[in-house]
Order: sequence, then C-alpha cells, then structure tokens
Amino acid sequence: MRKLEFIIILLLLLGSLWGQSSDIDAILQKAKSGDAESQYDLAMCYQYGEGLPQDLKEAARWFLLAAEQGYGNAQISMGELYAWGEGVEQDYKKASSWYRLAAEQGYSRAQYALGRHYDLGLGVVQDKAEAARWYLLAALTGDQEARYDIGMFYYKGIGVPQDKEEAYFWWYLYDFYKSEFDDPHEDNLAAVTAELSAGQRGKIVARAEAWLDENGW
Repeated sequence: MRKLEFIIILLLLLGSLWGQSSDIDAILQKAKSGDAESQYDLAMCYQYGEGLPQDLKEAARWFLLAAEQGYGNAQISMGELYAWGEGVEQDYKKASSWYRLAAEQGYSRAQYALGRHYDLGLGVVQDKAEAARWYLLAALTGDQEARYDIGMFYYKGIGVPQDKEEAYFWWYLYDFYKSEFDDPHEDNLAAVTAELSAGQRGKIVARAEAWLDENGW
C-alpha cells in the first residue's frame, strides 16, 4: 500500500513539474514574440526563481523589454531594480525615470516611490512640495504608505501648508485600510485627535466616510 501511495505521489509531482515546464515554455514563446505581459511574467519567473533558475540579470533584460513597450508594472520593476542595484548597477536617477513613467500612467506604487525619491533627494533634486504632490496622488489611488506620509506632511507642514484636519483625514483612512501586512507606525491619529475639537473630528469623519462610499466601501 505504501508503495502504491509513493507511486501516486511521484506521478502527481512529475505531472506538476511537467505542467509548470509547459507553462514556462508558453510564456517564453509569447515573450520572444514581443508580448509585453509575457515578457513581464517571464522576468518575474527569473527574479524569484519560479520555474526557472533565479537570474536577476536575465530578469532585468526581460523587464526592460516590457518596460520599453510602456508596460507599467515592468517600469516599476525596472525602477526597483535600479533603486536596489539588483541585476543592474544601482542608479537612483534611472530608477526615478522609470518610476515617473509608471507614475504618470496612474500606478500608485510608482507614484509613492517617486514621491519618496523627491522626499529624500534620490536621483532627483530634493523637493518636498513635489514629494507631497506624488504622495497625495498615490494616497488617492490606494497606496497605504502614501496615506501615512501625506498625513505626516500635513501635520508638520512639510511641502504643504500645515493642516491638522487634513492630517486627521489621511490618517483616518490609513487606519481604516490598515492590515497586518502594513509597516508598523506610531498611532498618530490618536495624537492629532487630541488637538482637534469634537466638531472638527466629526466633520472630517463624515468626509472620510463619504470618500469611502464613493470608492466602494
């Protein structure tokens, strides 16, 4: 019985590996034909060693082919590779350029990354107002870190006029969407709560609830 179970498990494993190999072959053929999505998928396989040996240089090569066709997720990946120096030589200027291309297409992850580059002066001239602009766009399109950071900018008056009501609004949304996967942050909402009147807080909560209703919550 144990021998039969072993044979069944072995056949299932071989079938899984064969299926995975077939999937990779199909992706590779489409990628070679110029399909940007397949080029991106193939790059991801190389980046994480899924179905192929991990090879960051090869990942960068395929990401680049997709990114040059305007594929936003690939542009973000190129930005990340240049920012981290993985598969390519670290170059914050090139990272910022790739992030910008995706950010201008409305990708919140790229908008936040570009905001961080302006915030810290990575590959661009440091510009807190420009950082705030990209953080705000990213916050509006769903990036949690951007919601937290634009709240901090409003709270301290960094790159924008100081506005604690606006800080409360963004930290309220950050807390609403917060999950176990988000980076831990101090509970700034509690701090700013003590600085606003009950009337101010009520008005902001009503605005936030209306925003949530408009965005499908």
